[in-house]
Amino acid sequence: MRSIRKRLTYANVISSLCLFLLLGGGAAFAATNLSKNSVGRNQLKQGSVTSAKIAKNAVTAAKIKSNAVTGSKLASGSVTASKLAPSAIGNSALGDGSVSAAKLGNGSVVASKLGRLTEAVVTATVVAGERGQLEAKCPNGATLVSGGGGWGNLSGNKEVAEKVRLTNSTPIQTGGVVSGWSVEGFNGTATTQELFARAICLPS
Repeated sequence: MRSIRKRLTYANVISSLCLFLLLGGGAAFAATNLSKNSVGRNQLKQGSVTSAKIAKNAVTAAKIKSNAVTGSKLASGSVTASKLAPSAIGNSALGDGSVSAAKLGNGSVVASKLGRLTEAVVTATVVAGERGQLEAKCPNGATLVSGGGGWGNLSGNKEVAEKVRLTNSTPIQTGGVVSGWSVEGFNGTATTQELFARAICLPS
């Protein structure tokens, strides 16, 4: 023991301490003394940062690049109505046919939310004993809301009303687009009668 103590010098002690720090405590010393912002994405291995290592609310909207989160990266049902900002989804974001009647809540579509409706009406005289056919079409780009047709000037004239009839009254569909209303009728009276068709349209 005495021979060992005689050999313990200040230089020996310091060199042994340095060796210990390098071999055992160097990593811990370095990890706890990193300067601010010294670890960037270049120092991180791919896949090393998992969701379990991210604190709640650490990733905010300001930290997400534009268009970084696409539909394929969202879990099914993760975006609910309560998470959408007012007016966040406009007409341009909706696909054709994406909003059907089954997806509309009761009373969700009221008159104030509809544009001004327009009416297209056509008439024609049908001679006695003949059939007539009419088409009332919406303006280009407008959508058919409703329609119909019939015989005019029948009020209080039971005899004429019993001798004229509609044989067809249906929407007009062209290339998958409902564009108007078609009416066909038969005049069974002895005089000329007026047939009309009406289309109620919603401008685009």
